[in-house]
Amino acid sequence: MSFRRYLHALPSVNHQCDVMQWCWTQKLEAGGPHVLLCELNIASLMNGGGWGGDDNINVGPNNSTSRLFYAKKDIEKGKEILMDYGIGSQAEWAAVGLGRRNWH
Repeated sequence: MSFRRYLHALPSVNHQCDVMQWCWTQKLEAGGPHVLLCELNIASLMNGGGWGGDDNINVGPNNSTSRLFYAKKDIEKGKEILMDYGIGSQAEWAAVGLGRRNWH
């Protein structure tokens, strides 16, 4: 409920949408509950590299429960840091109290 209050306290719907674009749900341990995560720091400035297949993606987590990103290969100075924006795209909003479990 605190997250909803935070969103509603933001000055505009545009601000709310900006915050939601950088939030997702994720299990932090195998078999654990889904938790709400938001990346509201410099890391949110990474660009998506999924448009050219996995060959373009040069950073990402080591496993499905990690919140840490690592270089998947050497990144030359001046090159873009590209991540897979698909991470978290299948968010389980209902599992963290922010949605309905059934959409009938």
